[in-house]
Amino acid sequence: MGHVRSHDTRTPVGNSKKEFEELMRRYGATGFTVSEDYASRTVVVAFQIPVAGGDPVDVRLPVGYDAVRKKLTKIREFANRAEKDPSWANEQAARVAWRHLILWAEASLAASDAGIYSLQEAFFAHTMIATPNGGLIPAVDAVNAIKRLPSPR
Repeated sequence: MGHVRSHDTRTPVGNSKKEFEELMRRYGATGFTVSEDYASRTVVVAFQIPVAGGDPVDVRLPVGYDAVRKKLTKIREFANRAEKDPSWANEQAARVAWRHLILWAEASLAASDAGIYSLQEAFFAHTMIATPNGGLIPAVDAVNAIKRLPSPR
């Protein structure tokens, strides 16, 4: 317990963002946007992935820096430095979050390459689908809503 991979990364967030986008573009992703809510310390990475024989699928990946920072505080060296320099701790949590986003994407894309699942399945938990009123909701929320519908008799 208390181990977070890449906890000591020095890779700037900007470099990781660029690396993530380049990785995803190699797999045909398009339409990248990154929005950051400084108050909640949350970033949303959005893009589209291709689907064989269909329209591209919208994907939204929320990245919460505070959740990462909370895990990092279990590492003594991080906690000690964070206490002395909270600004550094926030920056380090952002660096680590972006490194993990890349690690996750690489693993998901490698599994897709190996035929374990499709590219669309790799991103299902973060796939957005259109609602009848023109909005977008996560596909997982749609599946859960369907499960709660009364069964036909």
